[in-house]
Amino acid sequence: MAHYQAETVILEFETFKRLNKTGYFFMNTINNEIQSVEISKIFRADYNNTHPELSEPPPTTVYTLIKLKTASIWFCVIFLLYSVILVLIKNSLNPSFKSASFWKKLTHILQAVIMPNAYGDWDSDSSLSLEEHKKLWKKTLWEMMVMIDLQLLTNFIFLLPFTITAKNVKNRHELLLSALGYVFPEEEHAYWLVNLLIWVLPLTIFIAAVVDMIFAVIYMKFTHPWKGLLAKDEKKEKSDDAEASESPQSQEDPEVANGAQSGEVQEVSESAQSQEDPEVANGAQPGEVSESAQL
Repeated sequence: MAHYQAETVILEFETFKRLNKTGYFFMNTINNEIQSVEISKIFRADYNNTHPELSEPPPTTVYTLIKLKTASIWFCVIFLLYSVILVLIKNSLNPSFKSASFWKKLTHILQAVIMPNAYGDWDSDSSLSLEEHKKLWKKTLWEMMVMIDLQLLTNFIFLLPFTITAKNVKNRHELLLSALGYVFPEEEHAYWLVNLLIWVLPLTIFIAAVVDMIFAVIYMKFTHPWKGLLAKDEKKEKSDDAEASESPQSQEDPEVANGAQSGEVQEVSESAQSQEDPEVANGAQPGEVSESAQL
């Protein structure tokens, strides 16, 4: 924090008292007008009126708003609250987690807080049918998506301290430029860095969550050891759809079907008649022979 390091250089007490009475006037080069500001906003040291030599630099809370101890306590509270939320959500999404022992739940929650993951896998029970495996696959994928979304939310929450500090650094930097007209090179670099990270960090966290979701889908659908079950189920669905599409076509053309059936009936009747009248066929053959003999 270059801006805070610069504030550790305390203004001489007599000069501070004089400017505190008269006020500090300056030419704002941004707005091109004369403005005034309280000197205590520029030099924020904790001055000791009786013993000026005991004056101290301002606390770090002028940038962070809260002390490190308070931030650590809040971190633990959020960590515990997040763990409780994970337990409630997993109890509603995963029956296996709900029926698991306390120590298994605790171990999984400690892992899920750091890395989003589902409890168990959809291939853990080999006694299930193909349709049941398909349903369990969907539930497992849904649980992983929920875990990734929750981690994304908590990561944004943990960015709040940095966002507050960056905002205070920007305000301090702009005040110094307008009132004094210059800043230290280290402060200039810090100002550039916080303006960069203020949008790079949230964007990186969001992109990482999206990539995590994509990898989860790729693993579950294309690289899982039991991915063949999903392929069989898809083939079965395609064959069922094909049969379902063929049956309406046969129902839509009843005349064609009836015509084909009548033609088959006629052919069968003619063949039957030829088999039922052997005498007629035999009688026709002698007549043909006699005519050929007369010739």
